[in-house]
Parts: sequence; structure tokens; C-alpha cells
Amino acid sequence: MPADAVTRYMAYLRDNTRYIANPGLRPGVRSDVAVLAKVVNHWQDVRVLGKLRNSIVRRYIAAPSGVLVAYPGSPLEESYNPVRRPWYVRSMEYPGRVVLSAPYLDVGGAGYIVTLSHTIYERSSAPSGEPKKVAAVAAMDLPVGFFGNLLTGVIPSCNQNNTKCFLMDDKGYLISHPSLDDSSELRRAEKQHITHRESLIAHDILNHKGLVTKRVCNNFLENTMQRYYQFNVSVEGVLTNLVHGEHCLQYQLVALPGTNVFLGIVNKTCDENKAFCPCSRASRDCLNCDRVEQTECECPCECELAQDKCLADISASTTANPTCFNILEYRPQVYLTKFVSDLKSCFSYQCESFNSQR
Repeated sequence: MPADAVTRYMAYLRDNTRYIANPGLRPGVRSDVAVLAKVVNHWQDVRVLGKLRNSIVRRYIAAPSGVLVAYPGSPLEESYNPVRRPWYVRSMEYPGRVVLSAPYLDVGGAGYIVTLSHTIYERSSAPSGEPKKVAAVAAMDLPVGFFGNLLTGVIPSCNQNNTKCFLMDDKGYLISHPSLDDSSELRRAEKQHITHRESLIAHDILNHKGLVTKRVCNNFLENTMQRYYQFNVSVEGVLTNLVHGEHCLQYQLVALPGTNVFLGIVNKTCDENKAFCPCSRASRDCLNCDRVEQTECECPCECELAQDKCLADISASTTANPTCFNILEYRPQVYLTKFVSDLKSCFSYQCESFNSQR
């Protein structure tokens, strides 16, 4: 961005006279900047005196208008839109809950991190019967190893030889697991699912009614139909072995109130594992795209989206599927803009003049 453009923006935002014309910012941006910027002073204080000052990588807060305030500050792509990022979308999906993301590689060089986010509501009360309006989403990034240390510190039994503890999100992706703390496995910390690391437990939990549903969504950008797990974060009580009552492996699973996270404790006294969840070793392809069984364990995977390329006619089996919420999660808008701008004009054609789809 040119320096003179930044100067105009800052002059408008800091103007107390209200005489400087808006240089092109969205309506409401000025007021959001004035409100969100006040949190920086608090962040500066807790960075020095806070209990987690040595663990938090960064803090940030975003308003629905797209205004983002982060500390410490860092350069961002011009196309970066915070309200399209997973941490923002997931918090809006679970308003009022503490939402944790699955580990991902930090672009700033902090290694694998987990984002913790939460919605913030406007102070004014909403009309009777209407939900309060979300004013912003606040978030912070923590190293993936932080949660392993937290579990062993809070739950002494997690330190025992035959016991391991793990955290997973509402999609079944592992936030913390002993295998993720292993330096040799850390490079594979991203997108590790319970079906990958605890296949016997994955088999068993599918039989708990009201706990998990296998779902399908359409990713039109990748032309795929994605299969994933959705766990019920409101399930109550402690869940344990139901079908697989193995004498050498016992587990307990509980939804942590007010979050999208599940805590699991596993006691295993043998190396025998009689369960296996089918996964493609070469890609994310589903091994069987013709069936989806609720109690049949499989890793999250994807199938080709069946559609007629020429007529853009999606088969009836896919029209009922929702669009995947994460289509644009990791794809900058600048990439899409460049991709479209570089396309050549379509050649003149009429589909009905062809004898076949080929």
C-alpha cells in the first residue's frame, strides 16, 4: 500500500473534528478501530505480567466489519479477511463458547499452533427474544505443546505409563495427543484425526447415540464431496467402552462444558489393536464412495463431485449436501483474483451440438 494512502487513512481515523473526508474505508470501520484499539494497552500489560506471557504467540480481535487489531503487530496480505478465517467462522458457529482449532503451521514461524477464540457481545441488551449482537471475536495463538503440558499438570494420571490423555475438537481432529508431543511426529501434527491415532476408540464412539454424526458437504472449488465427523458438544455425562469392551483398553470421553472440545483418557495395558479405520495412504480419497454408514469407521476423506461439466448439472445425490464451510479457509483472495484475471475468453460452443459428454 502506498505511504500516502496510509497517511490518509490514519488522518481520517484520528480526526477529532470529523471534517476529513472518508478516503474509502467501509462504513463503521472508524468506530470499530476506536473501540478495538483500546484492548492493546491491556495486552501490553499482560504480556509483561500475565501468567501465560511466555506461552501466547499473539493476540488479536476482529469485528464483523473486517477491522483487525493484533499484538504484536505483523504485516498481513492485502487480501487477508479475518471474518473468513477458521477461528472467526468457528466462533460464530459456537457463540458464547471457547473454541479451539486443530493445530496448524504458523506462517510467522512459531511452529504448530492452536488458536483459542471467543465471541464478544455488545453491551446493550437485545430486544426480548432476540439474541445479542456479536461485536467482535477475540483470539490468541498457543503452541501445540502447551496443551499437552496443561493436561499432565491438571490430571496427574496422564503421567502414568499406561495412561494417555488427549483433546479433540468437534470435528474429531486432535488438539493434543502424546504422539503430537513427539518431536519425530510433530511435523505431522496438522489434520491428525482420532481415526488416525485412536482407531479402536473411533470404532466404539460411533455406537454412542447422539454423540457423533458422519456428514457430507460439497467443495465446489476443489470439485470434491467431503466426508467429515460432527460431534455433539452438548452431550452430557462420561462416555466409555460400549461395543469394544476390551480388557486391555478402557477409555473415558467427556465434552468440556462451554467449549467445542472433548477430553479423552485412555488406559491401555497391551499392544494389541483389533480395530482399523480405512484410510488412503496416497491421498485423501475415500476408499468407498458408494456408501456412507453411520457406524462404519473411516478417516475423513473426499470423493469426486459428480456433475456434468458441460451442463453444470450436479447429480441428485449431491444437491442436498451443504457447501463446505472451509472452501476459502486457506486460499487468499488475491490468488482467486489472479486466477480469474488470467483466464482466456471461452471459445464459442453449444452443448447440444455434441454427440456425447466426452
